[in-house]
Amino acid sequence: MGDIKAYNTNMIDDVRSKLATLPQGSRVRCALSDQEIEKISRAVESERIEDLRGRSYPPLFVLVHKLDVSQINDLDSDIELVLSRTKPRDAGPLLLKQLLEDRKYRAGIFEIYAKSQLLKADETSVELDSPLPNGCNADMRLSLGGREFYLECTILSESNEDRKRLEELIEAKKSNPSASQSWMGSFLYDAIRLYYKVYDKLARNWNPKKSQLSDAHPSVLVISLFVGNGSVSAESPGTRFALETLFSESLGNPEEEQSQPPENASLRGWLHDACIHGRNPLTENEYKTRYLDLLSSRKKISGILLFQDCELKESRVNYSANHRITHGEMARLEELFASSPRWWP
Repeated sequence: MGDIKAYNTNMIDDVRSKLATLPQGSRVRCALSDQEIEKISRAVESERIEDLRGRSYPPLFVLVHKLDVSQINDLDSDIELVLSRTKPRDAGPLLLKQLLEDRKYRAGIFEIYAKSQLLKADETSVELDSPLPNGCNADMRLSLGGREFYLECTILSESNEDRKRLEELIEAKKSNPSASQSWMGSFLYDAIRLYYKVYDKLARNWNPKKSQLSDAHPSVLVISLFVGNGSVSAESPGTRFALETLFSESLGNPEEEQSQPPENASLRGWLHDACIHGRNPLTENEYKTRYLDLLSSRKKISGILLFQDCELKESRVNYSANHRITHGEMARLEELFASSPRWWP
């Protein structure tokens, strides 16, 4: 049991010593301030030994523990680069706070990676947080071969259900260290989670007018599937099925789809169930009015870049998109994201 206490205190000492090597203006050091580290240290000292098993820490704290100082400096540089081009200028404290919050960290860290990759490749052609006519912002706008592209980042990690199961497992291990629980995303689960994430960008709250994709230029979704308990894999059959369905030119007769939603992983079946019975449900009349627009909104997606964590796994071109991109253009985008960051463990 004493080894558990020593492990936790040694981790805190390791992080504290690494932070001490960084300059005072370091973004990482600002996020993990002396006060933050001291708060963590006091909490560990006061906790019972049995509660230290499976103890959680701020995700940026864990990342710093895993990295060497040169990698932390690289992360610092990328954060500084992104914040220097981010609008509004006061976004820095919000981003640093996000890196300490478990549920927001992955979105923040992936956005830092994606934006810094483009800025380092050709800084003058990239605009961050580019405004759209509907009042929303796209994460990135860049010029490529004389053509404008809009890129929007999003991530998939543990769902609320996954998190609940993990918490139950951690609690069970306190009394039974050998306790185990296995859960894997099913075909249907993986497909549905990807649909939800894509439509959150296409039509927030089932409103096609609240899209973060451009109506006038090619738009590419940059999606990261983060490894975690119950998380969706970039290579799972459900993920591949969802991608193929989203870019399918024909989904059948719209009138039949509306009146007879199938009970499977198809896009039309999920769309009916999600709009009527899911989060922020529509009335039957709202659903009938918006259905065709919701279904056709997927044509705003010119392509998808799919990552596992910060590693590019594959790309997809939407041949039925309103603004099609060529394979050469997609290949160029792949080149821009070909390398993972040194600071990703």
